[in-house]
Amino acid sequence: RDPLLAAAGATSLGPLVHLPTSVSAADAAWAIEDTMDSNNANDILNAVSAVNSVTLVNTSEAQQVANTQLDALSRAVDIAEPTSETLSKMSTVLTGVMTSGSDSGLGRDVLAQAGDVLGSVFDSATAAGGLDAQSGSALLGSLNTMSNGNKGSQTDLNTSAAESRQEAAALAAQLSQLVNQLGDAALAQVPIGGAQQLSSMQDGVGSTIDLAKMDPDVAATTGVATAGLVVPASILAEGPDSSSRRLASSCSSGMSLQQTNWVASNPYSWADPDLGFNSHVAVDADIVVIQMKMCGSEITLSNADAPIEFSVSLPANGTTPDGYGWVPACAFWDNSTNSWTTSGLSAGPVDTLNQAVCSASVGGGAYTAFWNLVPLHTATATMTMTLTSTTTATATATSTPATPTQPLNPLWLALAGGS
Repeated sequence: RDPLLAAAGATSLGPLVHLPTSVSAADAAWAIEDTMDSNNANDILNAVSAVNSVTLVNTSEAQQVANTQLDALSRAVDIAEPTSETLSKMSTVLTGVMTSGSDSGLGRDVLAQAGDVLGSVFDSATAAGGLDAQSGSALLGSLNTMSNGNKGSQTDLNTSAAESRQEAAALAAQLSQLVNQLGDAALAQVPIGGAQQLSSMQDGVGSTIDLAKMDPDVAATTGVATAGLVVPASILAEGPDSSSRRLASSCSSGMSLQQTNWVASNPYSWADPDLGFNSHVAVDADIVVIQMKMCGSEITLSNADAPIEFSVSLPANGTTPDGYGWVPACAFWDNSTNSWTTSGLSAGPVDTLNQAVCSASVGGGAYTAFWNLVPLHTATATMTMTLTSTTTATATATSTPATPTQPLNPLWLALAGGS
């Protein structure tokens, strides 16, 4: 405004830009390859992101372009400085490539290739000193996209079950390794005695990673007690091998703890429902993955005398039919069988937040909790009481306790007419 409070405006005409509705694979590849020659990581990321915004003609062209995009991102990882801003942008672009590939029906191949790029990102970040919470959380979002894409459609699992589930198992193993790599990269910036959380949640769905690093001597003496997790000192004193305790005092990496929480997002929902307790674990179940390391070596449990304890959210249970009751159960993911097993676990009381306290003598790895619908039975109990030194009385009582017997598969109950 001028001194008299009058205002003026002006318009400058420029070129009219139209967003292309579709481009050929050759044009998209040319646009990306041209920026790759520049050796400018930011230009490469911008070009890949631009191609994500257009529609390709068919699946074969989409596959060709996705391959070019991922090659370009690999180049960007090699030449970029792994700053927090660059890593966050790389995560956004990579997530777009995976989403575009899934929308184009490219399947798990693109996800696996994207996983290779993510692995390179984590290695680069670790070598440069680690990840901060902002970039780590952004990259965790990319892993969420990878996990969601691995679930596949029910039609896909039904029509080519064996092949599809085999591919899903391989991708799940890669995802698990990438989550561990992400945790290691973030732990590189956590001092002994410190903690950090990565989070990628949206509308109550997603994942978080809680990280902590402790003095190994203190952990082996007092154990570990955090929110929702208790690790006895005896487990940490033994460590991954007989030399761990001796090496603890000279260990610069300390004792590290990584707890990954898949919230309402089961990364094993592709598993065959006919195996183990797979049919009891829903696609939106909460999964807790626990990893412990002493001086860089992973600690595993096998029939531990003192189990670890942790909390897992239970899903809402259904209507209880007459003669049945719901009891909580805890389960462990067995990679060798691709199924959930309850062996080596027990479930304690359920708190007011609908969380079960699980005790596990096996692991670490992935755990979950679910409700078992079990039949109740009528039991007859005989009690013997000594009234005096010479008189004995016997009383018999009949009751119907809520004692679980063999759990029922919810599918069987539905077929039998239950709800």
